[in-house]
Amino acid sequence: MTLNSAHVAVMLLNASDNGSSPIGDFDGANGTFIVPSNGASLVCRLNQASSSTTANTTKKGYFLANRSASNAVQMDLNGSQLGTAATASSALPTAAMQVCARNGVFSDNPVALGHWGSSLTSTDRQNIYRRAFLPILRYLSLVA
Repeated sequence: MTLNSAHVAVMLLNASDNGSSPIGDFDGANGTFIVPSNGASLVCRLNQASSSTTANTTKKGYFLANRSASNAVQMDLNGSQLGTAATASSALPTAAMQVCARNGVFSDNPVALGHWGSSLTSTDRQNIYRRAFLPILRYLSLVA
């Protein structure tokens, strides 16, 4: 993950709308996190001081936010793009990345999968959904 090449993703199996971030970091100024459902929006920050948002009412699924340039953010749900934003990057956060929480504040929404790293192409983002999220859902349906 670098300033202008980053992604953060989380798979949620329950439909919780508590507005908390199930993965990420925030140092008081800059953040890298994703809030899948904050009312009617997906909210994210990828090495930025202000949030990027797009309309979203889905509360469970595979959510991914991707920064491909200093002013280009893509937000996906289940392998399909929900929206984009031209929010500028500002700095890498100094806080540690956390899964199931952000800055020690735990999310009520159980996390099945979380990952972060450098920017992904649209094909990479779709492939991760098809090769990670869908097989996990199939497995869970078999053991449930």
